[in-house]
Amino acid sequence: MSKRVRGVTAVIGVGLLAIALPLSSARAADGAKLYADNCASCHGDKGQGGGPLNVAASAKTIKGKSDADLAKVIKDGKNTMPPFASLSDDDVKSLVGAIKKMK
Repeated sequence: MSKRVRGVTAVIGVGLLAIALPLSSARAADGAKLYADNCASCHGDKGQGGGPLNVAASAKTIKGKSDADLAKVIKDGKNTMPPFASLSDDDVKSLVGAIKKMK
């Protein structure tokens, strides 16, 4: 590979990274807002429980759950949790990310 091709490839890579980083930060912020708007009333502001059914979304309850497992529960509901089918796939992905960051 020539130096010029490597240089162009590096510039493209840096450009894509510069675009992706703000999107990741925005997605994380969106996930936190989605959690606050849709989940905190039952699961607590940090997943500790305390809502009407005192359901915790703690690290203990989500340990070992894949992103797909959590997304399914969000979209379809489970037990007393209602489904949130109106959330887009991107919203659910952001929400799962926010939940997984909880300790």
